[in-house]
Amino acid sequence: MKLMTTNQHGSAQSQAMLTAVVLLTMMTATAMTLTHPAAVVAQSTGVPTLSNAEPQDADGFFQRGLERQNRGDHRGALADYNQVIRLSPTHFAAHNNRGNARADLGDNQGAIADFSEAIRLNPNYALAYYNRGTTRSAMGDKRGAIEDYDQAIRIQPNYPRAYYNRANAKDAIGDRLGAIADYDQAIRLQPDYANAYYNRGLTKADVGDRQGAIADVQAAARLYQQQGDIEWFNRAMKAVDVLSR
Repeated sequence: MKLMTTNQHGSAQSQAMLTAVVLLTMMTATAMTLTHPAAVVAQSTGVPTLSNAEPQDADGFFQRGLERQNRGDHRGALADYNQVIRLSPTHFAAHNNRGNARADLGDNQGAIADFSEAIRLNPNYALAYYNRGTTRSAMGDKRGAIEDYDQAIRIQPNYPRAYYNRANAKDAIGDRLGAIADYDQAIRLQPDYANAYYNRGLTKADVGDRQGAIADVQAAARLYQQQGDIEWFNRAMKAVDVLSR
């Protein structure tokens, strides 16, 4: 099984800080079902600042929304972003972050509406394209997701997670060679991207390149070990064993 698409949701006073969460998806590989590590999910922009004071303006609600989002209080974050948008309707980062909160609460259609509004307000907002692509992918719209990742990469060419997620989406629609090319780019931009090595390895197995598959999954195992991810190190070593048979 291959690793799932990575999501990045972003909210920002600055669009600089991205935080990623990893999720799991499952796909089939050779000889047995192999599990892929999760893809990166929500990314929000902005640096939260802790404060006990009740917000007085859009910036204050935005900061508290970030704090709540980082604590996992998605309903509280949603309420704060609602206030930001009420006070400042063109705050594109608040629309983006509210889309994150809605996605976290299972409201994918509402999330897409917010990401789309963020893009309307800021057509060069790569993170909103990325987040909308991730949500579309989660809803099964892989081709729509690819279109959004295309735009994110056009705006921000050095975006390893966008290449990684686009690779996953291409693999899901049967474009194995296109997926491998995107995993290549993700690894070129982020050489320690263990999940990209892992998924590229399983995709290589799908196209008959068993030796290349083993080499990639072994590389992923080394990286997982270096990064202290013992669970996925063990899973990668089991995958190597399956691929070597």
